[in-house]
Amino acid sequence: MYPEEHDGLPVASITVEGEPGKALAVTQQLPDTIVVFPLRRAVPFPNLMMPVLLDSERARDIIAQAEAQRGYVLLLVQRDPEIEEPGPKDFYDVGVVARILKVLKLPDGNATAMAQGITRARVVRFLRSKRPMLVARVMPLVDIPASGQRGAALFRALQDNLRHVVEASEQYGPDFSTAVLNIEQPEQLADFTGSYFVKEFESRQRLLSAIDVTERLEIALELVMKELELARLGNRIQEEIREKTEKAQKDYFLREQIKIIR
Repeated sequence: MYPEEHDGLPVASITVEGEPGKALAVTQQLPDTIVVFPLRRAVPFPNLMMPVLLDSERARDIIAQAEAQRGYVLLLVQRDPEIEEPGPKDFYDVGVVARILKVLKLPDGNATAMAQGITRARVVRFLRSKRPMLVARVMPLVDIPASGQRGAALFRALQDNLRHVVEASEQYGPDFSTAVLNIEQPEQLADFTGSYFVKEFESRQRLLSAIDVTERLEIALELVMKELELARLGNRIQEEIREKTEKAQKDYFLREQIKIIR
């Protein structure tokens, strides 16, 4: 059950929490209540584009409702991806307010909505709606900036390790190194890491839920170092297999040569 009824989605100018006792104005007007788009494993991040597959009537209805409210939607990840019809208790409480920029039709009859992440937001409460979809009242969240030598050191360490991952793994092209070098804000680098370099959705959600940027950098660095270790281990295993294969081939040809000589 939802705590209260709600049928409309009024647009209002809202504020977000910053330091204790202070409030910072949002740079654009956002709805004070937003329709929820459930995500199973994909985790959104602010300032990044995310394709959302519309492969069901409910998904298409949610995006249609969002478009009727200037395109705003709350992208929220399910705790259990296997749940078909998630309720309020089935979601993480931190998601991303996004705006639907375009809907693209696919050859198979489905469609993809291109969602631009705007800001992290915490669900204040879920609201009952007469429509067959979830609606939430949200509180946009303000990052606690990383500062001092520790913040700078974490930022540099994350940059270095990301470049090492790109060098060690064939799945990343040189464009990723260029992108990493040109991201100047610590919070954006951590979010970029979560979007492109972290595999497990639970780990991505950890990054999304971290409002303190120093903590977010620590989490991102921890995850990237594990990814780098796996990439290097994979390279060593491939090299060992290649050497064994080459040795086996040489031994085979040598035996064949000996047979011919005899």
